Amino acid sequence: MILNHLRRNVVAYLALTVALSTGTAYAAGLANGSVTNKKLAKNAVTSSKIKKKSVSASDLKTNAVTSGKVKNGSLSGSDLAGSSVTGSQVKNGSLTEADLEAGLLAGGVEISGGLEAGGTPALPPDIDNITPHVFGATAPGVAYVRWFVNRAHRQCTAGTAYAGLYLDGVPIPGTQVLMSPTAIALETAAMVPVTTGNHTVKAGVDCSTGDPTGGGDTFAEVWTVIVVPD
Repeated sequence: MILNHLRRNVVAYLALTVALSTGTAYAAGLANGSVTNKKLAKNAVTSSKIKKKSVSASDLKTNAVTSGKVKNGSLSGSDLAGSSVTGSQVKNGSLTEADLEAGLLAGGVEISGGLEAGGTPALPPDIDNITPHVFGATAPGVAYVRWFVNRAHRQCTAGTAYAGLYLDGVPIPGTQVLMSPTAIALETAAMVPVTTGNHTVKAGVDCSTGDPTGGGDTFAEVWTVIVVPD
């Protein structure tokens, strides 16, 4: 009986054997590039099938990774250094002081606005002993220096009186302001590079042609110095 069965189905068994051997050989010998996107089932490739560190930035579509895909607390300051993350990629108001590591942001501040006169103070000034202010810089950087008095005035025997700021005896450009012959509030400020160590800023007064005469009292004098390291 078995012999008759084999004789009647020999063709079928032969076909099955060929199919199995051919399929195995086919699967083991796939040509490079023969499996395309269309041949993969949806969700067929999972994270466990992706080699670690094999996906680079060039493999990601622009804007493919959104904030919802980034794990909270997974990024550090070193991940944001350089040009990898720019301001346009950070949501306005989303960062606080606690999110910024020391030295992550470049030093430097910017002020806007104009002065009454501008220009560079004279050297030496006619009067250079207006209350000086000493400040320290722990590293090279830029200092924002502001001098304000609630009331000040000066007259000259000829010409016009000006006040200006001096850093370590050197005139600070752009700080020259006109002084009134009658008492008014006076203010001048500037950004100036500083080196490490202590520095002295002071205000000086100079007459354009004549010599200082009446006036000169000051009230509620205030110095403001902010040093931003490089």
